[in-house]
Amino acid sequence: MQAKSASWARLVRLPNLMTVPGDPLLGFFAAAAATGGTMLWGRVPITLVIVMAIYWAGMILNDCFDLTQDWRAGCRDRPLVSGEITLDQAYVAALILSAFALLIAWLISGAVFVAALILLALAVTYDRFSKHHAMLGPFNMGLCRGGAVLLGVTAQAPETLLSGPTLTAAGGMTGYVLLVTLLARGEKQARRLGRKVLLLPGYVAVLILASVISGSLFGSHIAGTAAGIVILLTVLTFMLYQGVEQYVQAAVQPPRVLRRLIGSSLRALIPLQAALISVFGGLSGTATGGVMLILLLPLSNHLKRYFYSS
Repeated sequence: MQAKSASWARLVRLPNLMTVPGDPLLGFFAAAAATGGTMLWGRVPITLVIVMAIYWAGMILNDCFDLTQDWRAGCRDRPLVSGEITLDQAYVAALILSAFALLIAWLISGAVFVAALILLALAVTYDRFSKHHAMLGPFNMGLCRGGAVLLGVTAQAPETLLSGPTLTAAGGMTGYVLLVTLLARGEKQARRLGRKVLLLPGYVAVLILASVISGSLFGSHIAGTAAGIVILLTVLTFMLYQGVEQYVQAAVQPPRVLRRLIGSSLRALIPLQAALISVFGGLSGTATGGVMLILLLPLSNHLKRYFYSS
C-alpha cells in the first residue's frame, strides 16, 4: 500500500501541489482589492480543493498521453512506464477528480462552474494537443495557472474579472509559468540554457512592480506594498540559493540538473504568490494568505527529496 501511494505521489508531482493553492487564493485577494470588499473566506477552502483536483487530473492525463513517448525515452521511473499504475487506473482517477471538481464548482455557483470547466479544458488541451508545440504549449500551460487565479476571482467577485488587480495577478502567473515551461522543454536531453535562466528573476521584479502600481490605484496600503517588496527579496534570494548561478556557468546541463532547475523555479511560485497577496491584501493579506503560503515552502522542499517535480 505504501509503495502504491508513493507511485501516485510521483504521478501527480506531489511537491508541485504546494504551489497550487496560491493561485486561486491570489485571485480572491486581487478581487477583494478591486472591489474594496471583504474576503469570502467561506468559499476559499472549497475553491482550493476544486483547483487542486483539476491540477491532479491534469498531471495524471499528462503522463497518460505521454506514455508511448516516455517509454521510448527510457523514463523507467515514471509510474505508468514501470507498470506500477496501469493506464486504466490513471484514466479512471483523472475522470473521478474532474467530475468531483466540476460538481463542487456547480454547488458554489454557475459562474464558478464555468470557470472550473474552462480551467479543466485548458489542462486537457495542453496535455493532449498543445504540449509539443514550441510556443503554443508554454502559453497554454501559463493560461492554466492564470485560469486558476481567475477561478478564485470568480468565486470572490466575478464582476472584477477585467479589473487591474485581477488582470495583473492572472497575467503575472501566466507569464511566469510560460517562462518556466519554455525552460522545461527538452528536459530529457542535455542542453545549454545560458543566461536565459536569469529571465525568471528579472520577470519577478517587473511583476511585483506592476502589482504595486496596480494595487496602489485601487487603494492598497503602503504596509502591504512594503511586505510584498520584502517577500520579493525572499523570492529572488530563494532562486539564487537554489543554484541559478551554477546553471548559468555550466556548459551543458544534464537532464537531472534541468529537472532540479525546473523544480526550483516552480517552487519559487510560492513566495511569489505570497508577495502578490501581500501587495493586494495589505497587512491582513500578509498575516493570512502570505504566511500560509510561505509555510508550504519547506514542505515542498522536503517532498522534492522523494518525488520529482517535472
